[in-house]
Amino acid sequence: MQSEGIVGLAPSNALNKESNTLFVETLFNKGVIDQNLFSFSIGRGLERNKVMLGGYDLQKHAAGRPISWHKLISDKYWSIPLGSAFYGSEALELTTDRVIVDTGTSYTLIPSEELEGLTKVIERKIPNLKFHKDYEGMYTAQCDS
Repeated sequence: MQSEGIVGLAPSNALNKESNTLFVETLFNKGVIDQNLFSFSIGRGLERNKVMLGGYDLQKHAAGRPISWHKLISDKYWSIPLGSAFYGSEALELTTDRVIVDTGTSYTLIPSEELEGLTKVIERKIPNLKFHKDYEGMYTAQCDS
């Protein structure tokens, strides 16, 4: 199987005009992996992120904790329902009911209304941290370690 650049892990071919077989599906069809699925875990603190093709391992991906399963809202994106969001113990006011979970992007995309509320909550809790909106509409904050 040839590959160029980024490995697409889309939930379906709904956005693919060429309708090629999906990467994980191809691995499964060729018998390279046992199950037609992949899993990822976002580490906490210094814990590393993990990706596994062909299954999941509770000990490696969830440190023995239960896995959170979510039904997709769309077959085009990894879009799942969003019931609530918190910064620490403070609930954020939401205008949206969904979130896209995407390991392939460096940005966190948030509707403007939620972002303004989130930055206010963070600035209240960390007074020395100030957010700045750049000329492209992206927010940044200077973080000191």
